[in-house]
Amino acid sequence: MNETIYFLQVNLFLVVFFGFYWLFLRNETYNTNNRIFLVFSAILSLLIPVWNTELVQSWAFTRQLSGLIHTEDTRKVLDSVSSEKDTISWCLSVVVFLYVGGAILFAIRLLVNIFRLDASLRSGQLPGTAFSFFWKITVDKNLSENDVIYEHELVHVRQVHSFDVIFFEILAVFCWFNPVIYLYKIAIKNVHEFIADEVSSKYMASKADYAMLLLSQQFQVSPHTLANTFFNYKNLKLRIQMLKRERSGKSALAKYVFAVPAFVVMLMIFAAAINQLPEEMQKAALPLKNLTATRQPAGEKSVEVELKTTWTAHSVFTPASE
Repeated sequence: MNETIYFLQVNLFLVVFFGFYWLFLRNETYNTNNRIFLVFSAILSLLIPVWNTELVQSWAFTRQLSGLIHTEDTRKVLDSVSSEKDTISWCLSVVVFLYVGGAILFAIRLLVNIFRLDASLRSGQLPGTAFSFFWKITVDKNLSENDVIYEHELVHVRQVHSFDVIFFEILAVFCWFNPVIYLYKIAIKNVHEFIADEVSSKYMASKADYAMLLLSQQFQVSPHTLANTFFNYKNLKLRIQMLKRERSGKSALAKYVFAVPAFVVMLMIFAAAINQLPEEMQKAALPLKNLTATRQPAGEKSVEVELKTTWTAHSVFTPASE
């Protein structure tokens, strides 16, 4: 499969899946389901483009949709694009250079953040902080209700929330230009905190007391963006709102079921879109004269040769006959 097509499809699927989450799921209290949806939708975005779409392309609806997408106007556009091959190749080279440069910078940034966080965890307890990363927990013993805070961080450790964080950080290295990937990163960390708050709030007399603990400013925010931080003013309001929100009814689970037909529809659309597309793009990448020769039926060439031979023979023998 063409790498450019694959790359575009991955980012388009990320946009569509996150749009579904934002519209229908983000306000539901099924936080574990939301976490599963966010992680698996990103994984599916990577896998769907390499899915064997032959079966999907054979469906009647897909063939009809493919006919609508691949119209004669579309082919004319591809033909006109082929005549400007040099300009397009130069622009693509610049885009590739910028993309690779950005990916390298974001990869370096991620490695630096990991090393800094590891150094902080190795250096010991930091005053006024409470955070965790994979199986390591740091909670200042001088914090009030430090046992509740520890239970909060323990939820992050037991459910391995750091795997999600690292996964989206790596994905952001390759899709750094896509704004949706940053919304994914924010959403997954918010969901992590909602899950941990739901569990750790049970260790206090009421959710109101737990909310007051969140509002207290006796501890500082960890400077490490990769860590799961107990106190974070950026999502503090959302966490308190989620604590106050009533449990979503079972009818809300139907929204997760709706994701399945949405996935099937998107699969058919993209299968129809890429049907015969690689061949057309390959033709568009050729010079215009080669494209014309490629489209010329094999029979026409032989007929042309036969006519030329007949005309030549006639021109030679005609004087002799006279």
